[in-house]
Amino acid sequence: MNTPHTLLIVEDEILPAMALEAGLEEAGYQIMDLTSRPEEALAAARERKPDLALVNIKLYGRNDGIALAVDLKALGI
Repeated sequence: MNTPHTLLIVEDEILPAMALEAGLEEAGYQIMDLTSRPEEALAAARERKPDLALVNIKLYGRNDGIALAVDLKALGI
């Protein structure tokens, strides 16, 4: 049996995040933390090393998602 890919979702709107989580779990992915803050996402990524991170570009009205994606890429994610 194949191990499901682990995904990190970073979204500051809870309803879209939950819908995305439900759909991806139904498709066979393992979802780790749902987080809305870049600092929390980086801490979770360092601890569990997801295979992929889905990051909203505009977190709390700023473009923090782009900087977060750069930081995650530096971690190999």
